[in-house]
Amino acid sequence: MGSLSIGAMAFDPADPDIIVVGIGRYSSFGRRGGDRNGLFLTRDGGESWTGLDDPLLVEVNVSGVSINGDRIVVAGSPFAVIEGHRGVLRSEDAGDTWATVTQADGLPENRGVFDMVDDPSDPNRFYVSVERSGIFRSEDGGATWVDVSGGDVAIQTVMTDLNNNNAEMAVAHDGRVYLAAMIGGQAQYIGHTDDQGGTWTAMDLPQTPESDGDIEGLNPRFKPGAQGYIHFAIRVDPEDSSLVYVGGDRQDDPFPNFIGARDYTGRLFRGNATAEATGEVPSPQWEHLTHSAFIGGIPGGGTASNSAPHADSREMVFDAAGDLIEVDDGGVYRRTSPRDNTGDWFSLNGNLQVTEMHDVAYDTLSKVIVSGNQDVGTSQQTAAGSVYWDTVGGGDGGDVAIDVSSAPVQSERYLSSQYLGRFSRHTYDADNQRLGTSAPSLLVNGAIRLTNWESRLQFVQRFELNAVNANRAVLGASAVYESYDEFET
Repeated sequence: MGSLSIGAMAFDPADPDIIVVGIGRYSSFGRRGGDRNGLFLTRDGGESWTGLDDPLLVEVNVSGVSINGDRIVVAGSPFAVIEGHRGVLRSEDAGDTWATVTQADGLPENRGVFDMVDDPSDPNRFYVSVERSGIFRSEDGGATWVDVSGGDVAIQTVMTDLNNNNAEMAVAHDGRVYLAAMIGGQAQYIGHTDDQGGTWTAMDLPQTPESDGDIEGLNPRFKPGAQGYIHFAIRVDPEDSSLVYVGGDRQDDPFPNFIGARDYTGRLFRGNATAEATGEVPSPQWEHLTHSAFIGGIPGGGTASNSAPHADSREMVFDAAGDLIEVDDGGVYRRTSPRDNTGDWFSLNGNLQVTEMHDVAYDTLSKVIVSGNQDVGTSQQTAAGSVYWDTVGGGDGGDVAIDVSSAPVQSERYLSSQYLGRFSRHTYDADNQRLGTSAPSLLVNGAIRLTNWESRLQFVQRFELNAVNANRAVLGASAVYESYDEFET
């Protein structure tokens, strides 16, 4: 259908075979992706699809979508690059014609919508979070809107901040609404309303005191953290509206950290709105959903086996068995017994090869492909033509390059992570067996080491071998650097 970049998806509550998908770019790799060509609609459970490509929909970066009979409501995020392709659009005739919700209808014009949710207790009630504006509610299926956060100073302080770059919501079965709003990619407000936005109650933020003196929240401050503008998820418990689940980007170091994490895995918490907000860190309102179950002061936090999902949370839902399903940049994960610490995290990836490759190289000796991947490291085929791949490096995989000038004896594969970290040379034979590993020098003229800050290395640092003499290579940062001596300098 022309694009794999899905921003939102919704089922018709009256017919689960009717699904609408909205296209939007939310990749962690610079929000790159396929064409933003509108919506796709299926009425037979995905067997066939129809594209809805009205000019008002094309180039909308969809952040929310809802379908109920012939009514379709779409929200466009601030990531849209074309004037007029933000805000809320509606169709009352199953997508044949479309209209934009205007300022006369109660919404600020040409302002991006971070999130749109509908109320399961009332099919005509919607909420949207609007950039630099606030939270708005509709009681008539998205036709007209009212501001429901303008009277709350705490919410408006975050929502009108110039660095506000996300605000997401979740609605419980009884109509309770939870809101989490970000400044600079970090959660600065989490709260709820029980009267459709008439009054709001702020909760403490989920935070932990770390050994280096930092107080870290859902989205730790330093790279690769503070990514709440895309790496955030929120969901209300389907049975108990006082329980809310939130996911951020990654755990903070130094490791092991306060909750027992030993690497950059996912960072998720369970909140209880019936507990008293105290402002303490950690707060009695929040328990960690990952890692150790033996943290003093958080008796209900953790897991049975010190487990966690991949980092960079995207969405969460509950399945029919009451397990929490979380999707992130590493795939799909299940959290059993999410209401206490007796459950664990399990990968549901199965045969899903959840990988966004941005650079590949081909080893003509062993005939395997090596790839640099967004957020899931560097991978390579286990054998020529294989559909199975091994992970050979973590983090965000960098550019990959292969020297086969020593064939038929061996090949040299060059791998790295973000900012040319863990830059290494791996020697392989014709059977794809690794013979050895070494670290090429990053010293300029034998003295100054190439580093992120001084040399302006890039997140995905370009690295190219000389096509004629593979013992020479070039990379570009604050200047163009070339090695003439097998990367000794």
